[in-house]
Order: sequence, then structure tokens, then C-alpha cells
Amino acid sequence: MRAARNGNPVKPPGTHSRWRHPLTREIDRQLATGTPLALDDLLRSFQAIAIDRALAFTGGNRSQAARLLGIGRNTIARKIAELELNHRQPAQSNDASA
Repeated sequence: MRAARNGNPVKPPGTHSRWRHPLTREIDRQLATGTPLALDDLLRSFQAIAIDRALAFTGGNRSQAARLLGIGRNTIARKIAELELNHRQPAQSNDASA
């Protein structure tokens, strides 16, 4: 796998298809209810899940989690505070593919 200018790996096309389909279904479901979508809420949820999972994967190591997410240490610390993730331990997964 080749690296981008920032040193992070560049994933081949189609890599994100596993999460795009469920996300598309959820957005369609919410739109069908007639309730306006709050894009900020969706983005916050997505970020919270990604950070939480990266922290779980790294055993809570913020520097490693930030590196895996392609963001800086200061950014992950700020996001953890903004998303109020700092009050809990990262979620544990029983799914080895997560």
C-alpha cells in the first residue's frame, strides 16, 4: 500500500464501501421519517465512533489512535473533549473484524 504526502497509507478504491452502504441506509431511513437531518449531529456521531474504536484498538493510546485516524495528537485530544469521550473508557469489541 502506498503512502500519501502526510505519510498515511492510501487505501485502494472501494475500501470504504463496507461502511457507506449501512450509512446510506441509515440516512435514507432518517430522511423517510420526515425529520430534518442534522448534519452536525451525524458528523459528531461518526467522529465519536471512529475515535472510540481507534482508542479501543490501541488500548487507549491517544497518540497511536490519532496516527491511525490521520489526525494529530492535539486534534484527537480536542475532539475527545468536544465529543465528551474523555469521561469513559473506550468501548471493547467482541468482533475481531471491527
